[in-house]
Amino acid sequence: MKNTGTILGAISLVAVGILYIIHFSGNPGKGTAIAGTPADSSGTAKGSIAYFIMDSVESNYEYIKQAREELRKEEEKITNELNGLRNRYMGRIQQLKQKEATMSMEEGYAAQAEIDQMQRNMAEREKTLAEGLGNKQAKLLKEINETIEGFLQDYNRDKHYTYIISHQQGDMIFYRDSLLNITNDVIGGLNSLYGNKKVSKE
Repeated sequence: MKNTGTILGAISLVAVGILYIIHFSGNPGKGTAIAGTPADSSGTAKGSIAYFIMDSVESNYEYIKQAREELRKEEEKITNELNGLRNRYMGRIQQLKQKEATMSMEEGYAAQAEIDQMQRNMAEREKTLAEGLGNKQAKLLKEINETIEGFLQDYNRDKHYTYIISHQQGDMIFYRDSLLNITNDVIGGLNSLYGNKKVSKE
């Protein structure tokens, strides 16, 4: 199948396309220093940005692991079905070639029409399967992003960051204060939510 490899790889949240930035309307008040952020002489926080390492979230968030595995199995199922269609198509061509010398003109036209129809059916089935897998991928990505955003909104209620930014390999961020790294909080919180969701379904 032509596009399933790229579809499977795209479950990586990095492939959503942009630097993941969550902006919160609640600004930190004066006199409240943000965790890991020093305050100046007036008591105002000098910074209100936290970040998490997206690569680590992708590697350790159980929901993403499950989504990747789900798409991998779906891709394998589709590949097997399409291979079966191709094998039947090629097998039928061989059968008709063996009879080609004894075919009348009408039988030859009928054989060609049959092969053409098989080819069209195979192309249509491949398109349908690719669209189905693409839709499933898009749904999973949407659910993952919404889950992360929802978690961060809850997480930030008592943190009062103005921005929470995802960092990933290749981003042009040349310096990061490790005190503002909330990756472990994000991974732990997301996995806790995922575990509770699985228990509630059982």
